Amino acid sequence: MGWSRAALWDQGRFDMKHFTLAMLLIASLPTLLWADEDAVKKYRNFTPEQIKALPESELHKSVPMMYSLAARTGLAIDSNLLFAMELNRLMYPG
Repeated sequence: MGWSRAALWDQGRFDMKHFTLAMLLIASLPTLLWADEDAVKKYRNFTPEQIKALPESELHKSVPMMYSLAARTGLAIDSNLLFAMELNRLMYPG
């Protein structure tokens, strides 16, 4: 039993509905990836404290997830340990 497209098609696991859905997702992927470019530029220089001070509605609607997660990590109780571990990993790879 292989995982090739023909094998999946023959076994009935890969029908036209799934193929069409996959093609639509692949076609919309660039739009999904670059949709928040303006938001990335807007919030790029915000500090973790500034992001935390934003209203909850704005935080969920317009702040990119990478910034909200980074702010949460930066404001965590054990953030000094985390930063030291990441710096150590960068300085001594492998």
